Amino acid sequence: MAVFAKSLGNGHPMAAILGKADAMSGFNDTFISSAYWSEGVGPAAAVAAVKKHMRLDVPAHLDRIGTRVRDGLAKLAHANQVPWTFSCHPCLMYFSIDHPKSNALFTLWTVRMLEREFLSIAGIYPMLAHEDRHVDSFLGAAKPIMAELAEAIRADDIEQRIGGQEKQSGFHRLA
Repeated sequence: MAVFAKSLGNGHPMAAILGKADAMSGFNDTFISSAYWSEGVGPAAAVAAVKKHMRLDVPAHLDRIGTRVRDGLAKLAHANQVPWTFSCHPCLMYFSIDHPKSNALFTLWTVRMLEREFLSIAGIYPMLAHEDRHVDSFLGAAKPIMAELAEAIRADDIEQRIGGQEKQSGFHRLA
């Protein structure tokens, strides 16, 4: 059994539960309701989104864009000897820096990318709207920042560059 929701309706309330007949047969004796169970916009949006995904081969586009970002960042990291790593699939990719001060380094990354008008965290989620020019611009902004990360590692002055404000891992209640 699989449940698809959230993006299925392209922003409209929608979910789909899929499974083999024997798994789904239990629903025959059940009444399922929700706040939007009789509303038709969600299903219409889902059908339109799925048709568009099939017509434009969105998965191939997301894979291509994500692969370009991954390969470009990998090249920059390698050239600067930044221990940058990747996990997951190119269309849902996470970054990490294999360094004891990785949170501080990612804080520096995010701050510097924001200065270049990119909100970049430790991951990327490509979308249909992303084009090659966006990837080129992103990698162009990342180039000097990757060099600064390398310099910050060598000089061991990461905390000074971020003014002591470091991103946290996990959930922390603010005082």
